[in-house]
Amino acid sequence: MKIIKVSETSIKDTPHKVDTRLLYDNENAQAVHITLQPGETLKRHITPVDVFFYILEGTPTVHIGDKEQVVEVDSLVESPKDIVHHISNNSAQLARILVVKAPKPEGMTRLSIVLSKNIIRKRIANECNPLSIYLCLVFNLFV
Repeated sequence: MKIIKVSETSIKDTPHKVDTRLLYDNENAQAVHITLQPGETLKRHITPVDVFFYILEGTPTVHIGDKEQVVEVDSLVESPKDIVHHISNNSAQLARILVVKAPKPEGMTRLSIVLSKNIIRKRIANECNPLSIYLCLVFNLFV
């Protein structure tokens, strides 16, 4: 039997810059413990696999696609793959969330960069070369 204590797991350096700890990581799934201090938020991102969030403590706001909802303790929220999502803590209390990704993602999670359509059109018109088109595709700049 293997027991992993959150308090004894190191904090991962992620683009989100919050307390993120990898608790479980094998070919079938990944489990991450996230602590959000009041006012902290994850960056908007897209995960290439299905994800669920289980709220351990606090009342974070879960944003999936164009929907958002404050979620209470002992609630599970499903987030389908390839949908922009993030979690924010707009409360005055700490929020702790267990995030499970299944199966384990093979590709990288992509941060979502949102630009207005006018800026995108201008950028493509002014920089219509293979590199700019590739960057637009990689960073989801076509909205």
